[in-house]
Amino acid sequence: MRKLIVLVFVIFATEFIYAQQFPLQSQYQFNYSAINPSIIVENDYTSIRGSFRQQWVGFSDNPIANQFLSVYRGFGNNGIGVNVFNDETGGAFSKSGLSFSYAHKVNFTDYQVFFGLSGGFSKVNISNINDPSITNNEDIMPDVTFGTYLKYNNFRLGVSLPGLLNENMEITNSGENKIESNLYTMLSYDHMINDDLLLQPSALLKSTENNSQLDLNINLKIRNQIWIGGSYRQDFGPSVYVGVDFGKLFSVYSHDVSTNEAYSYSSGSHEFTIGYDFDTSLDSVVTEKVVKEDKFAFDRDKDGVMDSVDLCPDQYGSKKAHGCVDVDGDGIPNEYDLCPNLYGELELQGCPEITQFEKNIVYKALHDLNFDFDKAEINYSSYPTLTDMSLLLLKNPKMYLHISGFSS
Repeated sequence: MRKLIVLVFVIFATEFIYAQQFPLQSQYQFNYSAINPSIIVENDYTSIRGSFRQQWVGFSDNPIANQFLSVYRGFGNNGIGVNVFNDETGGAFSKSGLSFSYAHKVNFTDYQVFFGLSGGFSKVNISNINDPSITNNEDIMPDVTFGTYLKYNNFRLGVSLPGLLNENMEITNSGENKIESNLYTMLSYDHMINDDLLLQPSALLKSTENNSQLDLNINLKIRNQIWIGGSYRQDFGPSVYVGVDFGKLFSVYSHDVSTNEAYSYSSGSHEFTIGYDFDTSLDSVVTEKVVKEDKFAFDRDKDGVMDSVDLCPDQYGSKKAHGCVDVDGDGIPNEYDLCPNLYGELELQGCPEITQFEKNIVYKALHDLNFDFDKAEINYSSYPTLTDMSLLLLKNPKMYLHISGFSS
C-alpha cells in the first residue's frame, strides 16, 4: 500500500513541478525582492536577505530545497540589487540562477509607486535519467522579471511578472518545455493595535494561464521585536512561524504542516530567513530605549523617521525634511516651501539664491515701475527695465518671481 501511495505522490509531484516552475516560499513577505524587483528602491540603505527552505523532509533522501540570497540598496528615487538562487526538486531536475535588478520610485502627495526590472540567467540541469528523449542534460536561459509596487499609508500592493521571455528549455527536441509567465499579486496592510502590538495580514496570489495558488498570511509583531504568525497555502496546508527583530538584524523560522495524506510520510517543510539592514537611523534607537517614554519606538508610515520626531507621522516623507514630503530634496517640507519644485535655501523659505546681477535686474525693474496718472497702465518709460526682467525669466524657465504690492 505504501508503494502505491508513493507512486501516486510521484505522479502528482511531477505534474505539480511542471506547473510550479518557480520555487515556493512561505516567508515571501520577509524577502519580497526575490519575487518583485521594484521593492529594492523602498529604503535608502543596503539590505541583505537570505532564505533557506527544505520541503517534505524525510520523504526521500533528497528533499526539495531552495536557497535565495538578495542584496539591494536604494539611492533616493533609484535602487539596484542582485539575486542568486538555487532550486533542487528532490529528484533529477535542478535550477539555479543569477539576476541584477533596477528600480525607480515615483513620489506623489499621498502615495508612492515603484517600478522594477530584473534580468539575468538561469541554468537547468537533468541528471540520472536514462531517457532517449533527453538530448541535453543542461541548458542556460535568460530570465526577465518586471514588478511594480504601490505604497499608500499602511497599504501595500505589489504585482510582478517572472518568466516574461517564455524561454524553452532545450533539454529535448520538443518546443513545449517553455517557462510559463507567472503573475504574482501581493496585498498587505499594517494595523497598529496599540503601542505594543502590530498586526500585519497579507495575501499572495500566484497565477499562470491554467493554474493559480493563494497564500494567506497573518503576522503579529510584539513590542516591535517578536514575530508570531501563521499562513495557509492553497493545495498545501497551514504553516506557523516565529521570528525576532533586533532592529538591523532579524530572523524568521516557519514550519509547514501539509494536509495531504500522501505527505504524511514526511516531517513537513522548514524555512528560515535572515536579514540585515545597514540603516544608520537605527543606531540611536538603542540609546533612546533607556528613556522611558521612548522605550518602544514606532514608524507608522515606514519612512525611516521614528514617530516621536516625525513631523508628518502618517505620511511617507524624507528623512531630511523630518518625515514630511519634500519633492525638491532641500530639507524643507512642501507645505512650507515657497518653491517646492526647486532646490532652495532655508533662509529663502525653500527658494534658490539668485546672483547679484539678477538681483539688480529685478530691483531696477520694480523700482522703475511707473504708471500714468490715475491709471493702471504702465508708463512707456518703464519698458526697457521690464524687458530686461522678461529676458531673465525666459533664460531661467524654472525661476519663479513673486511680486506683492499695494495701491496708494
